[in-house]
Amino acid sequence: MNPMLALTVLVVALIGIRSLRRGTPYTRILPELSLALVTAFIAFNKVGSPQYIVWLAAPVVIGLVYQGRGFKTPAILVLTTAALTQVIYPYLYDGLLVPLPAMVAVLTARNLMYFAVLGWTIGALWRKRHRDEASGDLLPAHAWPFRAAPDAHPVPVSEAP
Repeated sequence: MNPMLALTVLVVALIGIRSLRRGTPYTRILPELSLALVTAFIAFNKVGSPQYIVWLAAPVVIGLVYQGRGFKTPAILVLTTAALTQVIYPYLYDGLLVPLPAMVAVLTARNLMYFAVLGWTIGALWRKRHRDEASGDLLPAHAWPFRAAPDAHPVPVSEAP
């Protein structure tokens, strides 16, 4: 799982950098990027501790604050994942030790939810565009650190102050 974790984190980071280079403000990228990275760490972790679900709360809160209803889908996905986790731990964990098919199905659904959250966030990051780009305009100058600076027109020496 370690190579998959490293590959996923690299892909997520590159997609985040791509979004920044396209001029998307960091407040539009931070929620998805942080949720994708945290979810990748959880989904590809060998331990799978139920406490890890709490890690998803901070990116979801950030997303709801910055994007409001635009972050409703991942919030619902994370809430569903948390509910499935709560079914298993601590109340019905014995059903995994036996193992009962219903509890194995709940655990499987919970684990698949991590990948649903990860897939949604990667897709959302990939689609991020600056509103100027979406309208066909050139990217704004404030995107400079993340893309090539526009050609500067040097002031001729004779016109310099």
